[in-house]
Amino acid sequence: MIHSNLGPSSAHRWMICAGSVAAIEALPKGPEKSSPYAEEGTLAHDVAEHILKGKPIGFKTPDDMMDYVEIYTSYVENLCGPKSVAMFEERVDFSDWVEGGFGTADAIVINGDTMHVCDLKYGRGVRVDAEQNPQGMLYALGAYALTEFTHDIKKIVITIVQPRLDHISEWEISVDDLLKFGVLVGERAEATKAEDAARVAGEKQCRFCEAKPVCGTLKAFTEKVIMADFDDLDKLANPDTMSDGEVRQVMDQKDLIIGWLTS
Repeated sequence: MIHSNLGPSSAHRWMICAGSVAAIEALPKGPEKSSPYAEEGTLAHDVAEHILKGKPIGFKTPDDMMDYVEIYTSYVENLCGPKSVAMFEERVDFSDWVEGGFGTADAIVINGDTMHVCDLKYGRGVRVDAEQNPQGMLYALGAYALTEFTHDIKKIVITIVQPRLDHISEWEISVDDLLKFGVLVGERAEATKAEDAARVAGEKQCRFCEAKPVCGTLKAFTEKVIMADFDDLDKLANPDTMSDGEVRQVMDQKDLIIGWLTS
């Protein structure tokens, strides 16, 4: 499978931590691996595509997958009317803003001057909201570029459906504001090309970063949070003398610290 280095699914990372792109590219390359969760998600998207396109499902699925996927497909089908234009699993290109940028939008539905961009997330791990979601906004940019000469789109509704978390999130943005985001994301994409591209640690951008185990910036950030030097553990801060604010700071970053240590 071909992936863009500046793809929508990783925009939450590279838009904040420009240096992560080069750091990941520098990692030793082995055979591309998949996970059971990724394979499950791919299967769910295949099922959804078959349902929405009215194609028979000729492959086996887990017992409960159909029920979950139909929550998403029912949502999309309810958007579709007699005059709607609908596209499913549509490749979109946003290279006008991000060089080489592309992705696959799960569903695009156009009703009059409103475009709906829907994203199925089958996992149950992390709840995702549509508001200011960079992945959804990049899909929206690509969908707008695909249709701007054939439809007079004024607003876009980005929707994320997570059926296994019983979560549907919708967010509306005007085309003008989406294009302003396009300028911003273009600047952030250019920043990833700099030799001294900044590395910025944080829970959101570091969570799934492949370079996390060897990232010196994340190590330094973690040391600062827990007030310790991992090269001299005798200096570990005494919990009995930490202020409530210092303890709170550590606890607020708990997931990031545990994730880094696990990686």
